[in-house]
Amino acid sequence: SWDAAIDLLAARNIPIRTLERASGFIATEQLSVGTTDGLAWADCGKFNGQRVGPNSGIYNVLVRGDFTHSSVKATVRWVYRTTKARTYECATSHVWEEGFEAGVKMRAEHALPPPSPVGQGASPPSDLSSGVTGDGRPNNLLLGDVGFRRAIGHMQRKGLILGYREVALEKLEVELSAKALVEPTLEYQLTRLFLAYGTTLLEATYPVLVLQANGKQVGVYNRVGLQWEADLGP
Repeated sequence: SWDAAIDLLAARNIPIRTLERASGFIATEQLSVGTTDGLAWADCGKFNGQRVGPNSGIYNVLVRGDFTHSSVKATVRWVYRTTKARTYECATSHVWEEGFEAGVKMRAEHALPPPSPVGQGASPPSDLSSGVTGDGRPNNLLLGDVGFRRAIGHMQRKGLILGYREVALEKLEVELSAKALVEPTLEYQLTRLFLAYGTTLLEATYPVLVLQANGKQVGVYNRVGLQWEADLGP
């Protein structure tokens, strides 16, 4: 768990200031936070009538235990700094902290494979609706994120998806329905889902939605946008 916590911080490009193996304590400097991400992670109140999120945070991780059992506790001090250098403390939503703890657990228990190159076919899931995944997080953990739950729930209610599962970190397989393939708002719906999925990954660099239909990959949605299989090339 100790190594997994350090590896995950490195994967998120979060530099470490303090590293004390004996006490299990890891801390960072105060780091900048994106305004969009910040709104999902903490509430700093309202300014000029608009809700604002933190624009910086200090991340702390405490790892306890031995080779048979361990625990990981992440805490973040979220703050909002104004242009006049005034600082306001923010109330955390626990989304970042719980997601980080789950990521450490997953890395400690599984050797995560590197993400498959975009455009390569993905193995069809055995049961997308069951929530049973391989190296990815279970569906109930993904649904703990409010934005993801709303985005996936909206697509399900419209009958656009038959199921979904995370097959690896940053890689979500989505089984599209026949209705989805002729839905004029599908790209908008996928954009919304992609952004919500990225929030569950905290500071992920290459999240991707792998789009499936009839057990075959038909396209991907990544930071470039929506690409159907015919457009991906060999």
